[in-house]
Amino acid sequence: MIGRRIHRDIAVWSALGAVYFAAGKLGLKLAFVHASATAVWPPTGIALAALLLLGLRAWPGILLGAFLVNVTTAGTVATSGAIAVGNTLEALIGAALVNRFANGRHAFRRAEGVLRFCLFAALASTVVSATLGPASLSVSGAADWRDYRGIWLTWWVGDAVAAVVVTPVLVLWSTPPWLAGGRRQALEAAAVLATLIFGALVVFAGWSPFTTKNYPLEFLCIPPLIWAAVRFGPREAATGTLALSAIAIWGTLHGFGPFARASHNESLLLLQAFMGAVGMMALAIGAVVSERRDAEHLLHGLNDTLEQRVRERTAELGVANAALRASEGRLSGIVEIAQDAIITVDERQHITLFNQGAERIFGYTAPEALGQPLHLLLPARVVAAHAEHVKHFAQSPDTARLMGERREILGRRKDGSEFPAEASISRLVHDKQTVFTAILRDVTERKRLEEQLRQAQKLEGIGRLAGGIAHDFNNLLTAIFGYTDLLLAGLSEDDPRASDMREIRRAAASGAALTRQLLAFSRKQILQPALLDLNLAVLNQERLLRRLIGENIAVVLQLEPALGRVHADPTQIDQVIVNLAVNARDAMPHGGTLTIATAHVDVGEAAARANSWVVPGRYVRLRINDTGHGMTPEVQAHLFEPFYTTKASGQGTGLGLSTVYGIVKQSGGFISVESTPGTGTTFLIDLPRVEALAPATEAPRRELVSTAGAETILLVEDDDHVRDLARRALEQQGYTVIVARNPREALLTYTDHGRRIALVLTDVVMPGMSGAALAERLTRVRPDLKVLYMSGYTEDAIVHHGVLRTGVAFLPKPFTPETLARKVRDFLDTETWSQPPPE
Repeated sequence: MIGRRIHRDIAVWSALGAVYFAAGKLGLKLAFVHASATAVWPPTGIALAALLLLGLRAWPGILLGAFLVNVTTAGTVATSGAIAVGNTLEALIGAALVNRFANGRHAFRRAEGVLRFCLFAALASTVVSATLGPASLSVSGAADWRDYRGIWLTWWVGDAVAAVVVTPVLVLWSTPPWLAGGRRQALEAAAVLATLIFGALVVFAGWSPFTTKNYPLEFLCIPPLIWAAVRFGPREAATGTLALSAIAIWGTLHGFGPFARASHNESLLLLQAFMGAVGMMALAIGAVVSERRDAEHLLHGLNDTLEQRVRERTAELGVANAALRASEGRLSGIVEIAQDAIITVDERQHITLFNQGAERIFGYTAPEALGQPLHLLLPARVVAAHAEHVKHFAQSPDTARLMGERREILGRRKDGSEFPAEASISRLVHDKQTVFTAILRDVTERKRLEEQLRQAQKLEGIGRLAGGIAHDFNNLLTAIFGYTDLLLAGLSEDDPRASDMREIRRAAASGAALTRQLLAFSRKQILQPALLDLNLAVLNQERLLRRLIGENIAVVLQLEPALGRVHADPTQIDQVIVNLAVNARDAMPHGGTLTIATAHVDVGEAAARANSWVVPGRYVRLRINDTGHGMTPEVQAHLFEPFYTTKASGQGTGLGLSTVYGIVKQSGGFISVESTPGTGTTFLIDLPRVEALAPATEAPRRELVSTAGAETILLVEDDDHVRDLARRALEQQGYTVIVARNPREALLTYTDHGRRIALVLTDVVMPGMSGAALAERLTRVRPDLKVLYMSGYTEDAIVHHGVLRTGVAFLPKPFTPETLARKVRDFLDTETWSQPPPE
């Protein structure tokens, strides 16, 4: 890169030196006062133009050309070097001053730039060369000191005029555009040039009709230059000046024109003085014209821009007016179709606006209500308080206020009935008139739903208590049933104690029925899964959701057409939708958007590997998204834990999301959450997609066989009564029973008797370790070991709580010795059986 640049610089310097050398030789042909001094010195203009166009780094070419011109003309190497240095310094100083004070190559576009160019480049910088050159000649003896002043003047005039006449032409023609205008302007330019040349020939070439060829007619050359400057600009004016200068020099040297004298050098000095003055005048006029033209272009551009802006603003105003009219229309339409009552009153509290929602809520038509005092819509007992409230509101700095948040407000219908309401009131001052607008909502239905919700929450707490009580009672009832049956087995039918035992058994049966009712109340009953369309489930809940979450939250449904079915309990799915929607509502206290969407999702192996709880397959996705405040990662980590809540005390049980999690897991699906603080929350629920379900088939009937057996059974039960009863009942059937009071004891016992044990009969809920965890530990050692579970909950209820997995062998409490023996015998007689793998 550096080598290529050096080669390019050398080429430029060589070309510049060659041009300088040729022009210098041409100029020295007109050297009359000394061989090295001439009043016509084009190299000065060429050197200055080169530095303005190529940069100051082109100075070596000037130094080279100047040295060669002088060393091949007259003088020594020393004088030639001194003259070359002076010529180079002249060009460098002139270019630097023009760049600094006259806008460089663009100096000729402004009159001020032309004047500064002439001052710094033509008059000032040329003094350097005019001083160094003659001095070096005089010092070396090549010129007589007595001729110094004449040589200096000739040298300076030649350099100064060359800067004015030659430099502008080279600079301006090197700057685009080189051609402007069309054919008509080209013809005019040709006419200007022809006129100028003709005038020059008349004045300086002897074409004058007069006998004397030296009349002072030089003024005839000025109008064409002014024409060129005014009509075209500084470039054409400079070009005309150069052409005039060439003709005038030739003619003057041949004795023609007003400046011809006996001395050629004197003639050239007078001519060059004239050309310098004319050149500066033409450049100045051209620059003024250029300034005016640029100003006109700028003005035209500004006018065009202004006109365009006016058109744009006019169009925008039209669009804005149309939008305003459309907005007014939409607002009017919204006001009319709004379900809430929108009522505007004036300062006297007389109704001026009464929309259709107000008609529906209050029972009055708009013509009946308009112009009436507002207390028409209020119970008489609250009119005074309402007037006082409005008075305070009118005097406060607030422009809007909610009513009904801290205390209930009441409205009165046309039929006189009262209803609870919520309202927001705003104040607007227009044309020095104050109006109040209230948006009122009848919350009767919401109050009813809130009461239902409070009741449901209270029942939920009671249900948890009832479920626990039912579990404990099932253990007691198991003992009562068992011991009663054992006693009955030892009594004859006519024994009066047998009748008492049967009464005890009937009472126990009534207790068992009661516990089943408690289990059903606490939602521990057997589930009823069905083939379910989630789209239909969402649509069925839509109206309820809109009431629950309020009008300030928009509900958007995005339901997938032809959605696949899922196998789930419809009631539980409804609960999932409501729980998540209410949770979203609480996250958007100031309003927002709730989106409920369904879609098909295919989960691949990659997604399953990335999330351990995900199983590959085809799913139906339920997506519930809100635009609320979102959750931090710390909150998400505990989101599905029971009783975990971020709400204030008394505003949530902390069971909503854990219930959703349990329902989804029980239905064979999985749930995930995506949330960022400030951007909202999205819950994704994926349930297995099913195309059809096989009809239920009735299990084949088994013939009654003996319940006796000789196998060894490990009995694990923490309740002493149940444990003792089960042991006695099984031992009476011939089994060998090894008892353990808890899972930890059962593990130790199994270590000693493992291979003898044919069956593990274990309770499900025990302190320290569950029956399921115990079975998993044992089957890990011995996969073919059979495990029979017993519990005070029903099978599906335990699965719902995540205690057992579907498909295990299960004996519900309470049970009788006969039921226990039959279940054990049937399970032991099962030919093939394996413990379900962990989920």
